[in-house]
Amino acid sequence: MRRIGLAVVLVLGVLAPLSAEGQRPDKVPRIGYLVLSPLADPPSAERAAFLDGLRELGYVAGQNVVLEYRSAAWNRELLPDLVKELVDLKVDAIVAVPGTVEVARDATKTIPIIVPALTYPVEQGLVTSLARPGGNITGPGWEARELAGKRLNLLKEATPKLARVAVLWNPTNLGAPSQWRETQSAARKLRVTLQSLEVRDPNEVPKAFSAMTQKRPDALITFTSPLTTAYRPLIIEFANSQRLPTMFALKADVEAGGLMSYAPSITNAFSTSRTVRRQGLERRQSRRPADRRSHQIRARHQPQDGEGTWPHNSADCHTPGGPGDRVNRRTLLCGLTLGTLAVPLAVQAQQASKIARIGFLGLTSAPSWASRVEAFRSGLRDLGYVEGRNITIEFRWAEGQYSRLTELAAELVHLKVDLLVTHGTPGALAAKQATTTIPIVMALSGDPVAAGLVASLARPGGNVTGSTYFVRELMVKRLELLRDAMPRITRVAVLVKPDNPFFAQALPGLEISANPLKLELQRFEARGPTELDVAFSAVAKGRVDAVLIPEDSVFITHVRAIADLAANHRLPSAGFVELAQAGGLIGYGVNLIEGYRRAAVMVDKILKGAKPADIPVERATKFELVLNLKTAKFLGLTIPQTLLFRGDQVIE
Repeated sequence: MRRIGLAVVLVLGVLAPLSAEGQRPDKVPRIGYLVLSPLADPPSAERAAFLDGLRELGYVAGQNVVLEYRSAAWNRELLPDLVKELVDLKVDAIVAVPGTVEVARDATKTIPIIVPALTYPVEQGLVTSLARPGGNITGPGWEARELAGKRLNLLKEATPKLARVAVLWNPTNLGAPSQWRETQSAARKLRVTLQSLEVRDPNEVPKAFSAMTQKRPDALITFTSPLTTAYRPLIIEFANSQRLPTMFALKADVEAGGLMSYAPSITNAFSTSRTVRRQGLERRQSRRPADRRSHQIRARHQPQDGEGTWPHNSADCHTPGGPGDRVNRRTLLCGLTLGTLAVPLAVQAQQASKIARIGFLGLTSAPSWASRVEAFRSGLRDLGYVEGRNITIEFRWAEGQYSRLTELAAELVHLKVDLLVTHGTPGALAAKQATTTIPIVMALSGDPVAAGLVASLARPGGNVTGSTYFVRELMVKRLELLRDAMPRITRVAVLVKPDNPFFAQALPGLEISANPLKLELQRFEARGPTELDVAFSAVAKGRVDAVLIPEDSVFITHVRAIADLAANHRLPSAGFVELAQAGGLIGYGVNLIEGYRRAAVMVDKILKGAKPADIPVERATKFELVLNLKTAKFLGLTIPQTLLFRGDQVIE
């Protein structure tokens, strides 16, 4: 049976009163969609179900409904600003995916908030009760802890000799500690030992894999969370490669290649039957008071006695190849046996068609670089690569400590990856020092020729290729823009990260270029975010007229803090595009994320047989000027009209 979005039904229940209260009949509803993880392309199963529900009810995005997507890309600090954007846009409703609900609740008490898959909503204080939510929040929910013990029992039935089970979970998720306690209780009865693998952020996922490789449990259980959902392909690929029977949290996990799951379907929070949709809409229309306000909402299909959204038999066990409906115990055991036997067969198939393994050497952290990693993954998907099927990616992150890069690069080489991807001069140098044979792709690099990474841009030679973007020239151009904006300036501070070798190469030339502009440069150092306050205090004491912020992965990661510090010290700032967008005065540069999409193209060429030595290093061809008039006003500056006319983006 075709499924329709329950979340869509709730959204429509919210939007329907708008016309009843005298809204223009031609008004296009605007729905905010807020997620913690990066937005996948193609859409995740959950978002696809929501979109399918809208379409079946006659709503087409861009025609008669507007969807405003906002993704924090694992950076929770961005959520308040993202929700504020949706509130300022005056959206008619907000669909808040788990992990974002509390922030959405704090941002508005009037705009209706729909939460697909609410867990413990009463305990969280999100609703008064399931039957009478009150306030502006509603959505389908279930008691996840009731299922935790059952999952372990089913796993034990499938593998009677089960003795050690790893549990992959995020203890910061509300309800997860309760699930853990229920699983512990079931484990004691079954005489099973549990291995707790806590993953609070993406950087801890590979650590959990490493721990399982060392401890070698008999099976794995995953608790549902935004993190485990987003990293579904990697978890499935790891479990299959280790021949590890795994009980997943969602039906979608099994559909993506996992072994089995037991839970209410999350996509049923987005996807339910036509009958529910019709009954829900008819009930809303027949029982809605004429003067009902748009923020007084609740799910009309919910039982009056406060029971859960789904019937009691809605927790289904799904196995690969099954129809997705409830199965009896014999069917479950057959499915488990077949699924377990299929893993060695898959390994044999991999030997015939080898899965390419890519090592990704990151300078900062997974959450801070998520949008760029997603661009790289998106580029790979466009070229036909699917993680867990024909490609895997091994991540290593230096967390801003460039001294760790050599060790991390050596780890990836030891894993015998087929190719290394990195970014920035420090990452590329560490990768090249670790290997002269494994191909290396630089997503972006400052000056690879001066750094000794390649012989020339046209003919790199060796095992390194990638992209660069005129960084030296850009730094000079930013000095010129500062002079155009403030003709009387004479002294400019330059913020550098001393362990980035690019600055040692670039600063002497920058000082020579500053002479014709009659500008004196002063160097100030910051090795990491904890040193930014001290650096800017020193800049302020140096009586400079402005500050120049060059590209560095740590500076890009903490661009908002840098922009705020410059403004607080009343210092006009110039740097990369993201600086002006975060509150700096002037941003001039390239689309940094595009470099990661281009890296995917080069990876594809190398995996198909091309040699890095023969692939020319690409140079950016498009540059953007961003001027922040809001910051200029705060600093008491007037930007000349001639400069404003040149701006590609002017923030007012």
